[in-house]
Amino acid sequence: MHSQKLAQKDIKDLYFSQQLQKLHVASLDGILYQVDPFHPSEPPIELVQLDAITALSGNEDSIILTSASGIILKMYTSGDVDQLKLKTQSRPRSIDLYNDDVVVGDWDGNLYFNDYVHKFAKFNYDNREVENGVNCVKLAHGRLFAGLSSGEVAIFDAQNVRGGPISCVQPHKHPVRALLIYAADAFFSAGNDGVCYFSYFAGGQFQSVVVSPRVFESEYIFTLDITEHAGRTLIAIGGTGFVVGVVDVSEVLVAFHAKHLVDAAPCLLHLAPVESDVWSVRFCGELLAVGQEDGTLSLLALGGQGIDSVQDELLDRLSSRTVDEGKFAGDSKNRLNARVLHDSYEFADLASIQEISPPNPMFLCSLGGQIALVLKFGGKYVQIGTVPVKTEGVLDAKNQKWDFCYEVSTEGGRMLKLFMNADEDSYTAGTRFLAENGVDGDAVDQIQQIREFIDRNAPKTSICDFILPDCAQLFKSGSKVSGKAGVQKAFEQGVPAVQQVTPLVAEKAFRHIAAAFSPLGMDGCAQAITYSTGQIPESEQQKAAFFCVLVYLVQTGALDRHRFDGFFVQTVCEAFLEATAQSLAVMSARLLSLLMGPEIRALINGKADRIVAQALQYLGKHDAECLVYSLMRQLGPQDISYGVLQTLMASESFE
Repeated sequence: MHSQKLAQKDIKDLYFSQQLQKLHVASLDGILYQVDPFHPSEPPIELVQLDAITALSGNEDSIILTSASGIILKMYTSGDVDQLKLKTQSRPRSIDLYNDDVVVGDWDGNLYFNDYVHKFAKFNYDNREVENGVNCVKLAHGRLFAGLSSGEVAIFDAQNVRGGPISCVQPHKHPVRALLIYAADAFFSAGNDGVCYFSYFAGGQFQSVVVSPRVFESEYIFTLDITEHAGRTLIAIGGTGFVVGVVDVSEVLVAFHAKHLVDAAPCLLHLAPVESDVWSVRFCGELLAVGQEDGTLSLLALGGQGIDSVQDELLDRLSSRTVDEGKFAGDSKNRLNARVLHDSYEFADLASIQEISPPNPMFLCSLGGQIALVLKFGGKYVQIGTVPVKTEGVLDAKNQKWDFCYEVSTEGGRMLKLFMNADEDSYTAGTRFLAENGVDGDAVDQIQQIREFIDRNAPKTSICDFILPDCAQLFKSGSKVSGKAGVQKAFEQGVPAVQQVTPLVAEKAFRHIAAAFSPLGMDGCAQAITYSTGQIPESEQQKAAFFCVLVYLVQTGALDRHRFDGFFVQTVCEAFLEATAQSLAVMSARLLSLLMGPEIRALINGKADRIVAQALQYLGKHDAECLVYSLMRQLGPQDISYGVLQTLMASESFE
């Protein structure tokens, strides 16, 4: 057996990708490692860092994980990365993926079922589905299996989870800590009292203890995995007691289904000591990977032969490497590998950035192969420095610890240091930077640009929002107001005005759809539009541009909102709910806010909660306020569930 100290904290979960033939290791220090178990001399790769990673799963083309704060990260075998932010009632405990659906269970007994492609919750942002903590979840054979802290396993129809469990069995007297799906109606479960097998087809709701923790001198069993090896069905078991076991249950399964229970017993094949308690086990072909509480990863050969020790040192922690060494940190809680940054946010030059016009005035990106700090100034983007230095809460300067230190080079050859904390926005950091370096620095172009940028009261956007747009913190753990009183107080404050679309933005948007209305121009466009769904473009980009032009025309009075019929309003609403591009979500939300009237009650037909969830997912502060308060004005707060409204009141958008 080969063991190596991989993480600083507990290795919480493991997943072996058959397609990549790589082992993925999730730790409570927030790092997701990729390890080649068949060539252990190769150093592990740190793919990503969030806050503590609490659960990991996957399928043929991707792996998915959840962090303690509810950030869900999906990483495809192609190298693409996708994210969503899930508002959970408590710390996520388990996760699983099936097709485009992801299910998450938390410590308080809440289940969350999300459509990952469209990034909206299919149910349950606020309602507890079971009365106990959900320790483990599995999606298989069209069903959702949930292991509960009561010792029960709740079984749901995966297409109708909201309807409640179709069956609930209790194989254990203590919490169910692990599940293995063996067939459509058969599973293994693990708890403090051992491992059980359950099958509807083996004499009804039958259960039996397969393995007792006493076999391993363990008080608890935390983890299971199953494999077919050399014609046998093997189960790996880990928990307390500093030991991991491999058990042959082939004869047990035959006996269960033949109902000759006394004729067979599990055969303990291997019992291996490890360095600490075991949180996760995972079969990798001929190997068994073991993730331990002290951050150690062990590899055990199923044939009983050990693996030669590895002399190569592990990679240093992500926070100790510089960008030039191939790593990059977005902030101290949400960190990406430099390769992801180069692949997803690589620009050949500043003109390339100008074409897409990112929303943030100051951000980090890969520019010409280097990580650069870029500033929007006078409608254009300028590079104000490169970023070779990253520290994490250990840089002492000016009697304070800082998360970041950016080296900003000036045209005069000076190297200035811009200190910043992870929770600061660019406005705050820029103001302090000027106070420290720019008082007499007007002759330095970059300093002057930042000064004018701040003088114009630039939006207070995080320097990291551009890098991780889906990780924008839309939610906070506490709420200043909650319940009916808080909702009513906020509602009485009135509906804010929809943010104005400027002529420059409208003209730019019109250029995307001008071919459909040529040679009328924008003024003629107001008279030519018939508001039929046949005129709405198909692509999200053109649809967003079309709605942007309509918002501008309504705001300037060129179009009367009453000229839009109910069918068109419903189409705009559906476009908002189905939007995956932020530009479409924003423009459809603004248009919907402007067109909102008494008829909206019949048009949305029970979609109010989905609209609120989508608003919190995609919209910024002002746009979310406009849309949700406009909706509440027409429906009344009673038509939106109070759980959703409390979530709404807890978000940054409504502080």
